[in-house]
Amino acid sequence: MGPEKIHIHPHMVFRPLIRYWWMILLVFSGVVGVVALLTFQAQEIYEAKGTLYLRQYGGPEGEIFQSASTASGQRYLVKNQIPILKSRSLAGDVIQRLQASPYADSLCVLGNCPPKKRILSLYFLRSDRSRKSPPTFQEMVQAFREATRIIESSETSIFELRGQGPTAWEAACLVNVWIDAYLDFDIMNSQGDMGQTRDFIERKMRDVESNLNRSEQTLAAFQKKNRVVALPQETEELVAQISRFESLYDQARTDQEAIRQQLTFLKDQLDTSRKNLVENMTKLSNPILQELQNQMARLVGEKAAYEAQLAGAGLYYHRDGKLIQMENRLQGIQERIVEETKRVAQNDLSGINPLTYSENLIHQILELETRQISVNATATTLKTIVDEYADKLKTLPDKSLQLARLERDVKLNRETYMLLAHRYEEMRIREAGEMANIRVIDRGEAPADPVFPRKKLNFILAGFFGLLLGGGLAFGRDYFDQTLRTPHDLHEMNVHLIGNVPSVSVKPPRSGKNRISNGQDYRRARAILPYLLNYHKTDPAIEESYRSIRTNVYQLLKENYGRIILITSPGAGEGKSTTSVNLAIAMARKGVKTLLMDCDLRKPVLDILLTSAQRKTGLTYHLSQDADWQSSIIPTTQEDLDLMPSGPTVKNAPELLGSKAMTQLLLSLKKHYGVILLDTPPILPVTDTAVLATIADGVLLVVKAHATTRVAVKHAQEQLRGVKARFWGAILVGVTQKELHSYGDYY
Repeated sequence: MGPEKIHIHPHMVFRPLIRYWWMILLVFSGVVGVVALLTFQAQEIYEAKGTLYLRQYGGPEGEIFQSASTASGQRYLVKNQIPILKSRSLAGDVIQRLQASPYADSLCVLGNCPPKKRILSLYFLRSDRSRKSPPTFQEMVQAFREATRIIESSETSIFELRGQGPTAWEAACLVNVWIDAYLDFDIMNSQGDMGQTRDFIERKMRDVESNLNRSEQTLAAFQKKNRVVALPQETEELVAQISRFESLYDQARTDQEAIRQQLTFLKDQLDTSRKNLVENMTKLSNPILQELQNQMARLVGEKAAYEAQLAGAGLYYHRDGKLIQMENRLQGIQERIVEETKRVAQNDLSGINPLTYSENLIHQILELETRQISVNATATTLKTIVDEYADKLKTLPDKSLQLARLERDVKLNRETYMLLAHRYEEMRIREAGEMANIRVIDRGEAPADPVFPRKKLNFILAGFFGLLLGGGLAFGRDYFDQTLRTPHDLHEMNVHLIGNVPSVSVKPPRSGKNRISNGQDYRRARAILPYLLNYHKTDPAIEESYRSIRTNVYQLLKENYGRIILITSPGAGEGKSTTSVNLAIAMARKGVKTLLMDCDLRKPVLDILLTSAQRKTGLTYHLSQDADWQSSIIPTTQEDLDLMPSGPTVKNAPELLGSKAMTQLLLSLKKHYGVILLDTPPILPVTDTAVLATIADGVLLVVKAHATTRVAVKHAQEQLRGVKARFWGAILVGVTQKELHSYGDYY
């Protein structure tokens, strides 16, 4: 026969929840209440967001290193923007813009808000109502940096700027001003090298304009003083030619200086490692690159010489076919020099990771370096031509020479000024057409709901954790509660269940309306009386339970051929005496001649329950006086039920109960009664029960639900095994109807 299979009923699983529902409700209410208090007292924080897109760089910058993928380069560019957006300098610019705005007096980030709303920075968290000094600029910058954050996408060139504030309007304001400051920074950065060139040309124009004014005044004064109006035609043509070439030479020198400043500015944008890379690239050379540079120098010289030849013949103009052809050839050679430099850099510097360098800046620097070579060659050729024409002027008479020089200065300054003005306008047009690298997809808008506190989420989590914590405490208390509660608990301890008695609610009778007098023993009896089967208001459930117990006990008596049953409990107050009386009444009602002996010599109560008075005769009287046992038997109102009270109190209770006289008494009584029930003291506190257990045919252990512990039952079993008593099983009293119902579903 296999082991008995136990089915876990859902009620047993949820028993701790049902039993400690009040604890769960208390913890749930406490958690939700605390969270509600904190949530409604917390300062609301709103978060606005703006979306930016970093346009992909196209064209030359991706071609310097063919091994660098476009996606990787773009990710690198996006990564570069994050430190810029988080920088103190940009945050300082935002704070300055906010201070200059008409809304500065209502912005918390500037310290202009009630103390309870100062939650955006460590400064605000540390502030109190008594502080009167306004925050410093650095504190406002720190507050802005802590109130903002950046969310970047791992797959695209899109990132979000998010700003927080105590009001929806302030959050949106922070984001929008942040976006404006960043756009201006990006435009200024993208126009940086052109700005340097424009500033240089502007300064040069002022100098040339001043020189033009002085040269015109000097020429006018010379003509007035010497009464000379104009030069001869041949001399006039010579002066015009030398003025034109000096203007071109001056323009070349201006280009040299502009290129030099542009290169300085661009190289300053690179760190040390990148500067070394550029220097290495510009110093790289091979036979093809050297030949291209020599061709460019020769072509520049030929072009300048041809321009001088045209000017000498009076045929110089920009649409000359040969001159245009030379310019196209020169442009082609310059492009080939740049491409060859890239190829040499790719071969000779292949060990350098290209993703660590700014390809856009490097490309611009390479173009300027190539252009610088061309401009230097042009300037050298033009200087030679200007010197040749200057030697021709020296052959003129003194007055003509002086007048020619003055007119040359005027024409030179005038043409130079016009060229510079033309270049200045070109730079302004280029600056206006320069596009920023950042595109604004969405600007910040005032959010409808705050991001903190999240009320709905807080209450959901509070309810969840409140139930979880309450349930955990309930299961924990149930786990550490060692009391027996259901018949299943006894089954787990391998204790045979004789029967169970349900828990019912009754009101003990008042002393003035019953036959029991006052006193400690009488008060104990009064509390037991409503649970007796012979009480006029006994609950039917109790009667049914004792009928079932009677049947099981009677079956055990037949199987073991016994008549003497000892009834005890692990501790006091567990229903031992009540069970003894009710079992005796149930046996008598079946027609079995029953004797109930009160063997609890320390706290007897059966005589009061069944006869309403304490008896002087009884068990102790018979054992100590060697009196006839018939004189100690008292008939009860229940037919077939007799009582032998405990008798007078004695000090040697264990000796009397273990004496031969007690054994002889029980043997004599077995001849006259079908069942003898011994109501004994609790087994754990005293040894009286252990002495009698060796004489009894069987032992029943009364266990009270929610009071008797597993340890107590285990110790009681150990004591009974120690004296080799015949332990039949346990009777569980005080079980709730729900627990009885769940136990009934097990089997």
